[in-house]
Amino acid sequence: MSGYKIVMATQSWYGSPGANFIQVSQNAIAFAKLVRKVQVIFRDDGRREQEFSFPENVDLEIISVNRGFLGSIIYLYRQILIVLTARRESTLLVYTRSIPLAFFLSVLGEKRVALELHQGIRDSFDLIALKLISARQVLICISKAIVENLEKNKIRADNTLVAPDGHSFSISKNRALQSSRGLNVGYFGSLSPQKGLNLIIDLTQSNQSKYQFNIYSKDSDLIPDSDSIGECKFIAHSSCFEMMNRQDVLLLFVVPQGLKRDISPYTSPLKLFEYLSTGKTIIASDLPIIREVLTNEENALLVPNDARAVFGALDRLTKNADLVLKIHSNSLIAAETFTWNKRAGKILEFMENHICN
Repeated sequence: MSGYKIVMATQSWYGSPGANFIQVSQNAIAFAKLVRKVQVIFRDDGRREQEFSFPENVDLEIISVNRGFLGSIIYLYRQILIVLTARRESTLLVYTRSIPLAFFLSVLGEKRVALELHQGIRDSFDLIALKLISARQVLICISKAIVENLEKNKIRADNTLVAPDGHSFSISKNRALQSSRGLNVGYFGSLSPQKGLNLIIDLTQSNQSKYQFNIYSKDSDLIPDSDSIGECKFIAHSSCFEMMNRQDVLLLFVVPQGLKRDISPYTSPLKLFEYLSTGKTIIASDLPIIREVLTNEENALLVPNDARAVFGALDRLTKNADLVLKIHSNSLIAAETFTWNKRAGKILEFMENHICN
């Protein structure tokens, strides 16, 4: 364990059911295994829906603010004060997803900062800020697509590390199960047009008796009732691994919306890596960002965002046991690579080599 203290200045709402809070919490837990102390700054509006157990060397700084622009400004100000107070420590490292915070610290000449990016450049402020930040600090990008976007905008890439999300689940050796109604097809996570909401509705309204769809989402009320649906409800993240292992097939869709701030070309879905740890067959959108991790007919089946294509893939799986076994084996191999612990080690080593020497 190194003697560093990491201050994680997050953009997360404490206890939120979304992937952001889960990702930050898993990052903190993984960093805590490698450094002396981790201090995590969360914002809180009182709407806590889940909790994480943190190690003893993780301190939580929870700041109560309202949602909205003014609340964001107050939260940024409080983060700056906390970081500047901790800045006196020679072993301090700052880890954040906040471009404004990283920009402010860069203006002050602070180099011991890693900015984690989850999307490409959105506007002129991003462009100006990232040019200054990249000259002094390091950038942690969750996909290669983000690095390509930075290079396209002439932002230096030598201080950039590609580090996709990960998982903390045990690697499952369970083979596929099959219900009396046919294949169990599961979807986990939030629902929106960008995440295939309309496609999932099309699938669940098909009334094909061979497939039972199970939807586990905080947005489950968006799915109309159907005889094709087994379960449709929200479950805590702590229950996801067990429920994923009860499925035969797991769905992951990314549907680009063509909007200026659309993150789908850059996204590294958290559930992708959790899915891999189960060894279950993943049916996912055939997009470049997904192909950074998944390979068609090796560790997943990649299809167009079309219900007919998804049903075609499901039909293949019912008739090809060898393909299911191949995907099962390759998924578990991939899952060994994408863990939070390995990711944290890779990031800390990169920070030590680039901003601590």
